[in-house]
Amino acid sequence: MSAERVSEIPQDLETALENYALGFLRQGRQEWDEPHTRAVVYYAGEIAKAEGLDSLVLVSAAWLHDIGYYGMFKQDESKQTTP
Repeated sequence: MSAERVSEIPQDLETALENYALGFLRQGRQEWDEPHTRAVVYYAGEIAKAEGLDSLVLVSAAWLHDIGYYGMFKQDESKQTTP
């Protein structure tokens, strides 16, 4: 495979995705959600670059992959109960 990305993600789009995702993630676990997502975004970009994949798709998915979980946590505690 090529070592170049198929398409670069435009900076304004990535900034918009970041801001959108962080609006959700910052309502969740303070010490986990944002740092975890930033790491996923970084590695998604690196994988795209190394494998010649479309960074537009991978980085977008990475920013948004956990935004639905923020409501499950309040003050870093899970709202789920165990049986």
